[in-house]
Amino acid sequence: MDTNTFTIANIINEHHLASGDDLVGIPVKSFEQRGFGHHDVRIVLSILTKNGAVKKYHRCWGHTAIEKGIARYEEVSQTKPKTTENVEAYEAYHIDIEPKILKQFVGQTNVAGKVKKDGLIELVLDKDGDLYKETKEKFCYPLHKDQEPFKVLLYFIKNQGRGYESTRDVAFSLNKDVQYLRTEIGKINRIAAGRLGLGKNKLIEAKQNSGYRLNPHITIKAAKEILSS
Repeated sequence: MDTNTFTIANIINEHHLASGDDLVGIPVKSFEQRGFGHHDVRIVLSILTKNGAVKKYHRCWGHTAIEKGIARYEEVSQTKPKTTENVEAYEAYHIDIEPKILKQFVGQTNVAGKVKKDGLIELVLDKDGDLYKETKEKFCYPLHKDQEPFKVLLYFIKNQGRGYESTRDVAFSLNKDVQYLRTEIGKINRIAAGRLGLGKNKLIEAKQNSGYRLNPHITIKAAKEILSS
């Protein structure tokens, strides 16, 4: 399997796991941030469709609806809305997947047995709330499931791959004050950098006038018990 197919299949799977739905809405910018244009995405979606991993797909405009801390995509129109209407709408790929078949593309390797992951840092969040890289003994950030750092990070894990979300929206979803959220994210990044050996990479990235997102160069595989909490 080529690198593009592997990476795009994983992006789709991340959104599936985050939303729990077979019909996922993935912002166009989520692919662009990984270096994939419309032509790249369309080719891979065609491959996945031929193999049964994708039932159907199309590009459209919609917005995010947040329910119980989980962001889901709601389609508004297949054409760009007027600026005076649906101002929060953004362009996305609405993809209806077959999870069992998609899993066959996630984690597979190419003929040489290796996949170039574009410098991705892979982390694991186990059922005990320990976030680690490679092995716990070497790089581990223990997160207590009843404390705020865990709750903040879990929100971004459940919604990873979405791109930047406004500080106000994230704070509202977590029922927190905006300044409190900023302070908490700063603490999380400082601790994660040291305990996980992330160097200059921030676990949660910030962009002025855009908000926060989970670093697209970091993937977090969370235990099922964590995702259902």
